[in-house]
Amino acid sequence: GGEGGGASSGPAGIEARCLPPPAASARLGYEDCNAVGSFALSPCGTRRVAVKYSQREALSAELAEKVVEYDSLRAFETEDGRGWGLCCAKGLARGDVVVEAVGRCLSEGEYEALEGKEYVVSFDDETLA
Repeated sequence: GGEGGGASSGPAGIEARCLPPPAASARLGYEDCNAVGSFALSPCGTRRVAVKYSQREALSAELAEKVVEYDSLRAFETEDGRGWGLCCAKGLARGDVVVEAVGRCLSEGEYEALEGKEYVVSFDDETLA
């Protein structure tokens, strides 16, 4: 009863279900490679090769100052079966960058030449602001 809808709903309920990055990766079975930095796999798929992004691909200095600290992010399982969500352990301000999508910017020709397209993500120009 009371305001907030009970222990499992609302902000308090989410906080109780939140997992920091290391716990989320252990629970969901993926490798948290945030500390590793940007890399590509070697052609044989067994070795990580460091990737240096071009100035065009890098986050602008203005936006880099607004990136939310990785350790403040939390994963939580939704109660209605939609899967996992993301929340932050600290307050956010308008314009904060919560997640930085890192990867190569491909031309249409480079995209078409890819053998496997299963890890390609497309964004419209407005999203890439």
